[in-house]
Amino acid sequence: MHKQVPFVVRFHTRLFQIIGCCDVSWQTQPREKRLSEQRLVAWTVLVLLIYSFVFINTFVHPSAFLFTSESFGYFVDALKVCLAYVTVAIIYTETVLRRHALQHFWQRYALLNPASNQQVEPVKIDWNSQLRAYHRFLYVFYGITVLDLILEIIYYVMRAKDDHMLQFLLMFTPYTYMIHLRNMQIIFHIVIINHELVKLRHDIGLLAEYTRFTRNTMPFVGFEDFVRQKLAEKQLIYQRIYEMCDYFQQALGISTIAVLLMTYVRLVVDAYFTLYSFHTESQPEYIAHSSVESFAMTIQVPSVVRLHIRFFQLIGCFDVSLHGHAKVQRVTEQRLVTLTLLLLLLFFVTTVNTFLRPTEFLYTANRFGYFNDVLKVCIAQLTVFIIYMETVLGRHALRNFWQRYALLNKINADKFKSSNDNWRVQLKTYRRFLCIFYGITLFDVSIEVVFHIMRPANRNLLLFWTMFTPFMYMAHFRNMQIILHIEIIRHELKKLRHDIGLLAAYTSFSRLIVPFAGFERYVRHKLAEKQLVYQRIYEMLYDFQRAFSMSSMAVLLMIYVRVVVDAYFMFLSYSSGWQILENLLLLPAYLEIPALLLTSQKCMNEVKFIAFELHNIRSSVDNSLISIQIQNFSLQILHQKIRIDGLGISALDGKMLVSIVGSITTYMVFFIQFMPKFKNL
Repeated sequence: MHKQVPFVVRFHTRLFQIIGCCDVSWQTQPREKRLSEQRLVAWTVLVLLIYSFVFINTFVHPSAFLFTSESFGYFVDALKVCLAYVTVAIIYTETVLRRHALQHFWQRYALLNPASNQQVEPVKIDWNSQLRAYHRFLYVFYGITVLDLILEIIYYVMRAKDDHMLQFLLMFTPYTYMIHLRNMQIIFHIVIINHELVKLRHDIGLLAEYTRFTRNTMPFVGFEDFVRQKLAEKQLIYQRIYEMCDYFQQALGISTIAVLLMTYVRLVVDAYFTLYSFHTESQPEYIAHSSVESFAMTIQVPSVVRLHIRFFQLIGCFDVSLHGHAKVQRVTEQRLVTLTLLLLLLFFVTTVNTFLRPTEFLYTANRFGYFNDVLKVCIAQLTVFIIYMETVLGRHALRNFWQRYALLNKINADKFKSSNDNWRVQLKTYRRFLCIFYGITLFDVSIEVVFHIMRPANRNLLLFWTMFTPFMYMAHFRNMQIILHIEIIRHELKKLRHDIGLLAAYTSFSRLIVPFAGFERYVRHKLAEKQLVYQRIYEMLYDFQRAFSMSSMAVLLMIYVRVVVDAYFMFLSYSSGWQILENLLLLPAYLEIPALLLTSQKCMNEVKFIAFELHNIRSSVDNSLISIQIQNFSLQILHQKIRIDGLGISALDGKMLVSIVGSITTYMVFFIQFMPKFKNL
């Protein structure tokens, strides 16, 4: 079998043998083959033993290798190392136990390439044909490997001096490269199977061309027998390719899942540390000072707001404790994070169960409808994942938001603070949010109840809505949580606008009478206070963006996909019989996007009125120092814009609402035009 394998394939197989991932011998003599495989197995076990010693040493000295600054960071670091070791153990164990399946794989490969026995010689290597045949694998393997090495070198050259990080990377890098090379080995075998399938397709294509050519000329005697013989040969080739695929699954199936799981966990954990370092190191200096100033403050919020915060904590969307005591706050937040991760796991299990039994949960009457249903479920799971991960990772920014809210109300809202138990005042203050929250929620629940009471019995539809409704309400409540925080920012801007308006009215009145002594100094002092208030409102907006930017875009995307997909099914059901009950379920989704975008638009519009009231002061008082103060305030408003956006992509305002409506209309025109073709898919 040694000469039947091209040199490019044989070279990379030697590489995998060196790292202990291929315990198959190329020898043809039984005794030499057995001795060679015994050596390869011994080498694999030795490498696994070295990884085991490294793993044990890591947990014997955790402070030298792992992130121990906080318990959650230590947990995710330990999780990454444990999963890396388990993955390496699976790889090497599978290499030893499944080496016979891999041997059968290469035997089938040799049977498929008997003609290359005279073509592939060590002294006559057809490099062009071999490199062209396996160019995809070579690009993937050397491209990713070289890129990884370059990034590693750049990091070691430019990194700050940190012996702890250096020890961790020296310990963990062999695991990452081992998993990377196993991934490349899997891709390598898949490319080999793909290459054999491409050759089979080419041969069958030539046979088809030849049969079409014979229709225009007289074929030779026995042409039909020749065609049947060739088809029988191709069937045998396909059978051997299928056997290769089966042996590939036996030899590399478990480690494929392990490598994917390890890569997934590594991405999630490294993303956590990226956001963690961003929250702790990359924030503006003035925000850091303000955070220190208000860290030990007990967060005071109105009772109406506190009630809804408790609700968001119950559904896992608010992992911040409002308690002022540090120890109680830490324990409470750990429990909230645990609840959030548990709910995320439940949603993930629901999604997995849905795709394990698609005929019971999804629409399978045609492939386009099935694709739309799958798209809706996948986007819903992705949205919930983003919501919960942002809740966990952005809890520090959210805590800073509420600390600044408490600091702002401590300085400038004593009257409001004293009315925490005055429900009438609080309900009037937050009536816009309450109308949106309870109006849309009750409307959605009412339509759901009416639909399930009046619809005909359908087990598939009941299972789908039982599965999908929690995702839908999760996105809805996150949307309401975002609206609550926007309304709080708008309320603070409205109070600032009112105070500046009173100051403008007072200065206007002072022009009719003689003002008291020190009036100009009093006005400048008040303007400086309002500038500080605006600064803290801007800091609240900054923390809001850090805490909700990703989930705001994810929620909008999920609602958008839900509207588009449900509108497709609405037009699809129109041709088979209009069912008004199912289409009523779309109505709450139509309200979700305008509720968020118009609330955001109204919040941003408050700044325009603040600027208007501010310049009324300038027109009322003829004083150069006050004019300079007003100009300074105007420049602050200009540079510290109150702009609510998602990840900096686009402002959440009326223009986005128009764009979304136009996009939905475009898709509906497309769906309606091609509806007959979609039904035949």
